[in-house]
Amino acid sequence: MSLLRLLPVLFLALLQTAQAQTPAYAGLIDRISGQVIARSASGNTFQPAAFSRVRDGDELDLAAGAAVQVVYFEGRKRESWQGPARFRVKAAGGEALSGKAAASSEVKGAPTRVALAAAGNVQRIGGLTLRGGPTKIPDDAAVARARSDYAEWIKVADADDILPELYMIGFLQERRDPDLLAPYVQAMLKKQPDRPEVKTLVERLGIQPQAR
Repeated sequence: MSLLRLLPVLFLALLQTAQAQTPAYAGLIDRISGQVIARSASGNTFQPAAFSRVRDGDELDLAAGAAVQVVYFEGRKRESWQGPARFRVKAAGGEALSGKAAASSEVKGAPTRVALAAAGNVQRIGGLTLRGGPTKIPDDAAVARARSDYAEWIKVADADDILPELYMIGFLQERRDPDLLAPYVQAMLKKQPDRPEVKTLVERLGIQPQAR
């Protein structure tokens, strides 16, 4: 076989190897403020943002006065870190490397690990794309199941918790249907009307907020 014919095969093998070695997503940054620098397990630094996902092995370094909340998919819990501190993201929760350990609370009503992970898809919307990959377009049956999960989730979630809405927006955004997204965008705005990151997300979605 000629070298030219071998190149695509070699490229595919290298790509599959790289994907297999990439750590899995472990959580979603729910809130972030102040100076925070993140470093991946491979040593690359990146700037974390609200609603972006973090992988197993990522390290977050918080300067004095900085704060980060991370929602972990596996443990379905939320950790609140205050700087100065440094911690490593693990599947079950954060591992403190310096500074004060995080305060932890349960994510109430989260239906499944997959549902929490779907909330991280909002990072793929417009300019919010960060460390994301391709997602499947949900069919009508999947949308019906998601709506059922959402209805149960919001019964027990805290009144200002927008994770259920992020789940639905992240899950449905590949359908490119504003009418599907609008109810969850409005619900999110009602819960956190003055939060800048929420306003930015709504602008990226291109959905007009209802008059308050």
